[in-house]
Amino acid sequence: MSQPRFLLLPLVFSTLALGSIQAQSPTPIMLQPVAPGALAPKPVPAANPMEDAAKLQDMMQLLQAMRATNADTLKKQEAALATLEALEKAADDIKTFSKRG
Repeated sequence: MSQPRFLLLPLVFSTLALGSIQAQSPTPIMLQPVAPGALAPKPVPAANPMEDAAKLQDMMQLLQAMRATNADTLKKQEAALATLEALEKAADDIKTFSKRG
């Protein structure tokens, strides 16, 4: 009976002590007002159709290179998977033959 009371009293006192501690208030942050003209939209320069076409062509070439790289990676992964499946089948065969003998 004294053992639970021995553990309960320090727990109650520590909970009361922690509950009575007041948290520190954060330091107030002072914001400066924004000038009315500071948020005005900036004019967008006129787009050059030749530059856009060149950028589009570059993007298409990059996309095609990425597709070719992905296709090569997929072929390598398929070959590795086939090798792993063959190794797994060989391991299963060895297990089967070792149980017979």
